[in-house]
Amino acid sequence: MSLTRLLLIALILAQAAALAAAKRVVSLSPAMTELVCQLGAKDSLVGRSTACDYPPDITALPTAGDFASPDMERILALHADLVLSNDLVKPQVAHALRQHGVEVFNFQVNSLDDYSECVRRLGTLLGCESQATQELQRVADCAAFPPTGRKVLLVIWENPLIIAGENTFPTALLRHAGFDTPDLNGNTGYFTPATEWLRAQKLDAIVTLLPQTSLTDLTCPVLAFPAPDLLQRPGPRWTEGVRLLHEILASQPSQAEPPPPPVNLTSLRLWRLAAAFA
Repeated sequence: MSLTRLLLIALILAQAAALAAAKRVVSLSPAMTELVCQLGAKDSLVGRSTACDYPPDITALPTAGDFASPDMERILALHADLVLSNDLVKPQVAHALRQHGVEVFNFQVNSLDDYSECVRRLGTLLGCESQATQELQRVADCAAFPPTGRKVLLVIWENPLIIAGENTFPTALLRHAGFDTPDLNGNTGYFTPATEWLRAQKLDAIVTLLPQTSLTDLTCPVLAFPAPDLLQRPGPRWTEGVRLLHEILASQPSQAEPPPPPVNLTSLRLWRLAAAFA
């Protein structure tokens, strides 16, 4: 066996040992923070981002940066050995943390399959494999609602207008709830269309994640979703978000349903008269 291969094996084993020993965790992602708690590893958290606010008692932890923006000095002061975030963290920042002996787990969740993979990997990192298996079973039990054929758009922001497109977690939840988007013309991620494009779509509803909407002059209802974090955060509460989204949208009449045909009163009277003498 070559020396290079031996060194590579030694490096892999050292990294695995470091990850297995991760006991002090800083989470810069609200969704990751919720998932750590869901896996029963809340006690491993020693720091959070300013955006991490659920479960409510997590706010007692010291902050170590903003969402996806680490404060390296605070992280090192907390003696963290693992930082959780998504791919918004700049590679050079992650590299600098690793140089200080802090492992960085970046994972972007854009689909339900991504969420399941994140659960598996985080369960391994935290030594919570059995809890991860339970979480995977829980979300597997949240079956997709039957397709309704109704077209809906999710508005993330209104000034500027930002829509959840293909390959985004909110769109994945929308489809799991039994609804779909119109043709997005290949727009992936979060995109900013012209308001005229929005008005031109044949939609059954628009769901906005803002408490109030400025969208007007549209041919479909605009509904404010009451708990935006359930759709925006790819954490364990997404199952609640799907159920609530389905409940809200299913209560709305479909804009595509044709009106009932007019009743021919003359024919109806003749039919009743014939029936009376039958």
